[in-house]
Amino acid sequence: MCLSFMSDSSNSESVIPTDLKTRLNQVRMKGTLEYIDGVFKSLLEREAVNNNTLMQLQQMLETEGKQDNELRNQKKDIQGRVSSDIVAKVYLDTLVKFKHDTQLASNANNKLKAM
Repeated sequence: MCLSFMSDSSNSESVIPTDLKTRLNQVRMKGTLEYIDGVFKSLLEREAVNNNTLMQLQQMLETEGKQDNELRNQKKDIQGRVSSDIVAKVYLDTLVKFKHDTQLASNANNKLKAM
């Protein structure tokens, strides 16, 4: 879109409403390649942080599950507690969903990088 008409005409002040002119300037600033590159880099950084967090959460849940099973095997006479597998199932299901969503976002980012 060519927005150069705003500066070319000396009558532009009277022809273009102030709120529209302000909005056009905002679009100009946020539509620059540098701005878009910055946003894209920020998304890639967030993607890396999210992947790291998901991996840590999964490791923590797996470790807790193993420890719970070991304790259950050692103390077979104490069966009053709910199994870790049952308690953590909701968290693991949510984790799988987030991992899937993160992978979809990563695929979309890779397509954008290729452009």
